[in-house]
Formats: sequence, C-alpha cells, structure tokens
Amino acid sequence: MTFFDYQRTLREVLLAESPSPAALTALGHDPWRWEAYRRMVRSRFYQVIDHAFERLIAVVGADRFHSLVDRFLAESPPESPYLRDVPGEFLRFAERRLAANLEALAPFALDLMRFEWAELDTAYSHEEVRADDFELFEMDRVAVLSPALRLLDVGYGVHRLATDGSGAPTAPESMTLCLYRDRASHEVETLELTPVAATMLRQIADRKTPLTQIVRNAAVAHHVSIDVAFIDALSTLLADLTERGVLLGSQRTTEK
Repeated sequence: MTFFDYQRTLREVLLAESPSPAALTALGHDPWRWEAYRRMVRSRFYQVIDHAFERLIAVVGADRFHSLVDRFLAESPPESPYLRDVPGEFLRFAERRLAANLEALAPFALDLMRFEWAELDTAYSHEEVRADDFELFEMDRVAVLSPALRLLDVGYGVHRLATDGSGAPTAPESMTLCLYRDRASHEVETLELTPVAATMLRQIADRKTPLTQIVRNAAVAHHVSIDVAFIDALSTLLADLTERGVLLGSQRTTEK
C-alpha cells in the first residue's frame, strides 16, 4: 500500500458513514483499535459542530442532526486545519447539499444555521480597527464600523429562538439582522434592522461613500422623504450604534 493509498483508506475508516471491513483490515493491527480511534475522531467533530448549532439540535433532535453531520463528513469532509472553521464548512455543505433535508425538518432550519454560525463567527472575529484609523464621527465623512459585525438576511425570526428550542418561529418574517460584539461585555448581541438601516449599514461597511450620500441613497431606494421624522430616527439610530460600539467614528483622512 502506498502512502496515498494509506491516507485514502484512513479517511474512509474515519469519515465514511460505514467503513468497509476491508478498509479496517487494510490499515493493519486489530480492527477494533481503528474503530475506537474512529469514534474519538468523530466525537470531536460532533462536539465542535454541536456547539455551533445548539438551537437547531434542540429543534430537530441530536440523532437527526448527527445524521446530517455524517453525510458532511463522508461527502465533503473538513478542509481547514482549524476546528473553529468546521461549523462554517458544515453550513456551506448544508446550503449546497442538505437544503431540502433541512426544510423537511423545519422550514426555518437553514436560516437558523446561518444565524447560529454568524453568531459564532462574530464571536471568533479577530479583526481590529486601530484607534488611529478613525476620528470623531462626522456625517460628511466615510463612517467606520466595528469589524466584529455580521449582517444577515433571514426569512424567519430565528434570533428569538432559545437554546432549548422554545420560541421557534411559526410564520415567515423577512428581516435583516445585525450581529455585533458588545464592547463592554464582549457578548454577541443581535439587532433587528429596518430596511433603511440595513441598506445604510451595508454601504457603510464598504467604507467607500460618505455617510450623507449613503443616507440619500437609502432614502431613494426605499422611497422615503428626508423629513424631520426621518432625521430624528436617523439621529437615534446613529447614537444607538455608537453607544453599542457598532459605529466607531469616521475614517481618518490622509493628509499630504
């Protein structure tokens, strides 16, 4: 057996839904040793993925969920060397190959997976904006957002679902969620955004357009007038985002 043959056989033993007796024998030694090693490896993958999707497991049950994980390991096993990336790889596999299965279990299941991974990904975020990269906030400048932030479009209010499975959505409800890391507690929090606020935050995240122009663009896109009520709501939104640490300030200009 060549080295590459050995690697392929080991992969089958560890990740196939049901490894063949021939594969177990081909690796040498007692098959029960490889079966024990298989259980340990798969248990670790289960732990990492379970941690990311606790709410979904509460809704669909651990056995059904693990049957989906088994398919992932067999058909499109993890490629990243980091365990923290595995839940994201599982989500992408679910979006490509398991959407119908998940919808059969719960119509909001895929939205819930996306939300739970966005929550974990926000918590994992290691990007930082240096203090000298931004200045005090000004409307006519390019605004800067915290990098520990994710914007997510969902068709159900999955963020209200508790870890025990209670509060599951009963009807479709399209919205955009803003997940961010609270600068005081460092816990991930979630905001429901209005359509105008969602449009604005997506453009702010690009860090290309001054905020005054972004506000005009959002008003035009959603057919709203920039009147006193709009300005009051905008002021409240910007103050709230600043207090939460979502909006950091304005991008520093480079002086020549």
